[in-house]
Amino acid sequence: MRKHFKGAKLCFALSLSICLTLCGCEKKETKREIKAEYTLEQLREESKNFKAEYPNLDLSKTKIIIPDGDNIEELIFPVDINIGESEENFEKVKNNVYENIRLLTGKDKVEEKYVKYSACEKEVLLKDVTKEDRMISLIGTPEHKEREKERNIDPEESKSAYGFMIGYSDGDYSTLLWGSSFMCEFTNKRVSGTWKKKYYEAGHRPPDDNIVRSIDISKDSIDDVSYVLDGKEVPLKNAIEYVEENIGKTGYHYAASPFLTYEVIHVDVIKYGGDKYYYAMELKALYKGIPFSSDMYAAGYPLEGEVDYEIFSETHHVSMLAENSMDFIWSSANNYEEKKEGEVYDKFLSIDDAMYLVSNAVSSSTTLHCDRVELLYRTEFHKDSTYYCIKEVQCHPVYQVRCVNTGLPDYPVLFFNVDAITGMVEGMDTLI
Repeated sequence: MRKHFKGAKLCFALSLSICLTLCGCEKKETKREIKAEYTLEQLREESKNFKAEYPNLDLSKTKIIIPDGDNIEELIFPVDINIGESEENFEKVKNNVYENIRLLTGKDKVEEKYVKYSACEKEVLLKDVTKEDRMISLIGTPEHKEREKERNIDPEESKSAYGFMIGYSDGDYSTLLWGSSFMCEFTNKRVSGTWKKKYYEAGHRPPDDNIVRSIDISKDSIDDVSYVLDGKEVPLKNAIEYVEENIGKTGYHYAASPFLTYEVIHVDVIKYGGDKYYYAMELKALYKGIPFSSDMYAAGYPLEGEVDYEIFSETHHVSMLAENSMDFIWSSANNYEEKKEGEVYDKFLSIDDAMYLVSNAVSSSTTLHCDRVELLYRTEFHKDSTYYCIKEVQCHPVYQVRCVNTGLPDYPVLFFNVDAITGMVEGMDTLI
């Protein structure tokens, strides 16, 4: 479970020793005047021959990515899944989940005995459901609080992590919706025949402990990659094309967004059940060709001050166990069904300004090797303070700077986000 620590409290949201190395001890003042006054066309030109130097950043092997187009729209997505707020909200979300169940199982009627509810603190979801019927962890009950206490989990972290949940599992199919991270999951267990039939036992994901090949789509050729899935040879290229084209056409609520497109960025070929294989795909979301931050380690908080939102960075996951079949779907933060108009930006900080701000945040006693700088969307969760459910998601343009070969055993890769309009610098969150 991801944990979030604000930058002001833990300096860089890393351990104290790393903080001392990287960011907090030498307070540097920004002397340069920073303004958002560069067009995307100017940034694309700047990226072609970028030669600026900084005392603590190595950019000798940096790839700089600036999107096409003339502007970037700030995205605002209402997420009305706070089902503790009213009976109307509860019924709306419940109906959407029931539609998912009927579509997933192919049955006209939902068998209520397989539907489970869980809530955090306020048991608004539990209705007449018995204690024995609650789904996984008896969230909000004295038993749950005692268990979290034994695990040294802070109650506030626990609330943020769990929120509410509605789930279904009949042994052949399962689906669940988490309120706190806007995560929805769908599983067809019948294809593999290897999962335990008892509902909620051993989780919902396909067996993934035997990866025989790991493929980075941006670097590795897939022309000759082909494996037998459920008795039929399926070229990986065909599998990827099917998923990218159809992830938004499943008909499920909360599985994908009609406003976004999705691209496969990583594939694990996994062997299971003796001599069977399947493709486990990781997808990034894009809006009009501009990607969302998709590395889970790139979430963070401002290096100075506090914020009232949670920065989130995540990918979609799809597993194909048989040809043209999405047998496992995991979506989170990129599956919006509504959209509001946001501000449209056509002027941004220069790449040089962004890197200057990163350099200014890093101690002069270290050198970070930056291998990628990309102008993309960073996602913010704005949550209701009572039920800890997401009320709105905002996506804002940032320069995301990835640093590799840090020499830090626990943090071989570090991320910075620089707000492309204001210049606010965010440091990496603690996710380990």
